[in-house]
Amino acid sequence: MATAAVQVGDRNSSSTRLALLNAAIDLLVDRGFGALTTTRLAEHAGFTRGALQHHFASRDDLLVQLYNFALSAELPRIPADAASLQLDERVEILISFLEENAASKWQAASIALIKGVDSRSPVGMAIRKTTYDMISRIHAKVKDLFPDVSLSPAEWATLIRNLSGEIYGSSQYIRWKTEDVIDIDTISSRALRRKIAKFYFSTILK
Repeated sequence: MATAAVQVGDRNSSSTRLALLNAAIDLLVDRGFGALTTTRLAEHAGFTRGALQHHFASRDDLLVQLYNFALSAELPRIPADAASLQLDERVEILISFLEENAASKWQAASIALIKGVDSRSPVGMAIRKTTYDMISRIHAKVKDLFPDVSLSPAEWATLIRNLSGEIYGSSQYIRWKTEDVIDIDTISSRALRRKIAKFYFSTILK
């Protein structure tokens, strides 16, 4: 039985690997990091452990490849002509882009992996290193949306961290902690993100 499964993996190597990775994403998002064992994954995906071992040398290898797979997913689309719109319209597109990205199963899976893996372990360090690739992709999308805004990479990171962090409930609201700028207790999340973005850009564009 196991031999047959491996042979199927050999004949359809890419499709078998893709099916295993997709099943791992679903298992991770639906049941959490602790549920992502090789035995449970093989069962969930409908393959034998032999087929799984044919594609992933170990659980650590699976976790690293799974994280890279999650980060390779397409980011939400930003309209091609968005950069020519008024600032308020671009702010709305930016907020929608970040919200859609945050709500995706790919983002949920990558966060579950980061939280589940010991950051000091070899696999944890490998995962965290590739995190910067996704951050760079997000920054590039945002910068393309605001070609008239001149910010350093650190300033873009601060803005996106505040907007995205608020979505995830983990923002430090860097540089915007005073109540006269943001009254966190009286405005909704989307309004808060909009206010952060508009405050930031209106300051930069003065």
